Amino acid sequence: MPRATAARRRPKPSWAPPGAIRAPFPGFVSPCLATPGTGVPARGQWVHEIKHDGYRAQAHIQQGKTTLFTRNGYDWTPRFRQLAKALQPLEGHDLVLDGEIVVMDEGGVSDFHLLQDELAQKSPERLTYLVFDLLYLDGLDFRGANLLDRKRALTRLFAKAFGKRSRVQLNPHIEAEADSLIEHACALHLEGIVSKEMNSVYRSGRQDDWIKIKCAKTDYLPHHRVR
Repeated sequence: MPRATAARRRPKPSWAPPGAIRAPFPGFVSPCLATPGTGVPARGQWVHEIKHDGYRAQAHIQQGKTTLFTRNGYDWTPRFRQLAKALQPLEGHDLVLDGEIVVMDEGGVSDFHLLQDELAQKSPERLTYLVFDLLYLDGLDFRGANLLDRKRALTRLFAKAFGKRSRVQLNPHIEAEADSLIEHACALHLEGIVSKEMNSVYRSGRQDDWIKIKCAKTDYLPHHRVR
């Protein structure tokens, strides 16, 4: 039996979540995109993340080499070389991460203008990579696993790899009532929130089980649960 065939038929490790399957390392994965909305549907169970104002980025590490792709699949590793270096603690793995590259202001809020200014520098030093999803890890494609299982695996992966001062951080999810959370996010002058159905798999393109709710540029933002 050829080695490749034998490898594909090996049983999954015990830590692998349901839905993760053995697969070769992928190329660039077209990202899952959130649908704009004004509220979270009544159906399903949802978790939420702070929406940041930055550049979507996909990190690939394969055989110790790190590559950072833009949302449209362009290799921007030279522009993000600081972050490629910061990802070195994970270079013992083959993996694909999804996240957002940002620059935080003094209040800890992402600022797109600061990001643009930073990227205009010869050696940008203020970039942070906020990671929110795990698509592939060490021979397993995680896209068929549910969101919470992917996040649990990502948390385990990051637990000993990065400290509080690292330029690579988890973008944590919040299990809370969406309406109160968006009110709080807007009061803090954040970009908004992204709500994700906790049992959703990772699918490329615009999806209605990821919903982005932006803060209006006014003092009052009406929102409600969509039925």
